[in-house]
Amino acid sequence: LNSAGTNGSSVMTGLDVSAFGETMTSTGVVHSTAKVLPGSSSSLLFNGTAVMSKTGFVDMSAIDFDISISVHPLSVPGSGNRVLFSNLNGTANGIAIAQNSDGELHLYLGLSWAVKAGTTGAVLPVSKWSNVRLVRSGDQFITFLNGVEIDRTVSSADLDATGNLFVGNNSGAEQFHGYIQNFHVVTGKALVDNDFVPTFTLPALVKDFTPPVTLPLPSPGEYGLAGNFNGATTQMTLGSIPEIEGANDRTITAWIRP
Repeated sequence: LNSAGTNGSSVMTGLDVSAFGETMTSTGVVHSTAKVLPGSSSSLLFNGTAVMSKTGFVDMSAIDFDISISVHPLSVPGSGNRVLFSNLNGTANGIAIAQNSDGELHLYLGLSWAVKAGTTGAVLPVSKWSNVRLVRSGDQFITFLNGVEIDRTVSSADLDATGNLFVGNNSGAEQFHGYIQNFHVVTGKALVDNDFVPTFTLPALVKDFTPPVTLPLPSPGEYGLAGNFNGATTQMTLGSIPEIEGANDRTITAWIRP
């Protein structure tokens, strides 16, 4: 979910947000230029009563995942919670991260919150941008605030969260008050497991890695080339490749020996 006016190649229409190849619906959410991240033209303003949701979201009950969101709270709740995001089946099953009455990040995990339901001890700064990230890697649930690990909970329990996704609210309640950008969900893989430097942009789908000493043979759908270049007249071209044309996602790697 990129709130800079577009999501990939899909243009936002009104307040419907194209996300994850599907449509999230919202009530009361408006585009704003008052507080935006570098390189962005707008953010989403949640006024304390606005909601954004997607029903029938992917089943995240027993898989690894990586959820990242950039938030700019405008105030401390004072009472109750203000939810950044939640993925709930019913009212108390799944995951949720909230700003609690003291302004601290509060984490909820599991069936009826049996895995975790408590503060992380970290205060979410008000009137400034922060990056909040929750990843699941195997039996570890790791929460980061601005790239620093603030909670690590170990559990093998399923989350029992097969239903809905909410941004800036919890099933229509506990609404967030502030600005939101760059809400990103990766399912099936945790992209980080240690402290990192947030860029306040959508997380890359491949993090830093150590390449193999030898190149693997291309698999179906991949193309491999090798050659010598003299810096003056030699070049290499490859014909039309549908997989890397148009708006398709792609990963391109190259080994060079200057």
